[in-house]
Amino acid sequence: MTAPSRNTLQPGDVTDDFFPENPRSGVRVKAITVESSLYEQALKVRQRAMFLPFEHDIAERDLSCDSAPHSKLIVALTEDNRVVGTALMMPVKEDAGSQSNGAAPEKIAHWLCARFVCVDPVFQGRHIGDVLMSAIEHWARHQGFHGVTLRARENAIAFYRRCGYRGEGPVFMPDDAFLPHWWMHKELTDEQ
Repeated sequence: MTAPSRNTLQPGDVTDDFFPENPRSGVRVKAITVESSLYEQALKVRQRAMFLPFEHDIAERDLSCDSAPHSKLIVALTEDNRVVGTALMMPVKEDAGSQSNGAAPEKIAHWLCARFVCVDPVFQGRHIGDVLMSAIEHWARHQGFHGVTLRARENAIAFYRRCGYRGEGPVFMPDDAFLPHWWMHKELTDEQ
């Protein structure tokens, strides 16, 4: 597949075999839309992993970014199509969360932002987070992005460091979150 030189995520760009297989984890990655039957499962995983531990409810969130024109939702699926992990990808310039509260540096204008990266707590420790991050980076390279940036909760910083991400700036409290975060970035090269 030839990588297009664009920094937009187009509907229909991804087929089920786009993302590389990772036999070690026992899951496969698939792109979905909010209309997918898997979307409700993805929201439940977000709820269990990111909201319930802190006594919050995903229903309190504005989820419009999930269906933004250039966003792409991915899920990690077991063999029986159970969603066990999920993430959202979007260009930094369109990520409202990166525009406020500890705004990402200007140098990442042509980067992809990973949001809501999470694994169902029952499935954590099985390399599913690694699979999601590899899929995000694979997608970013395919789309011609220079790197990936994300806001990491303090309890996830060690995981992202293991994935090759470096922190930048001070820890900050985003308006749309209930835990402190830190900007982390990974520049992508062809060799990775």
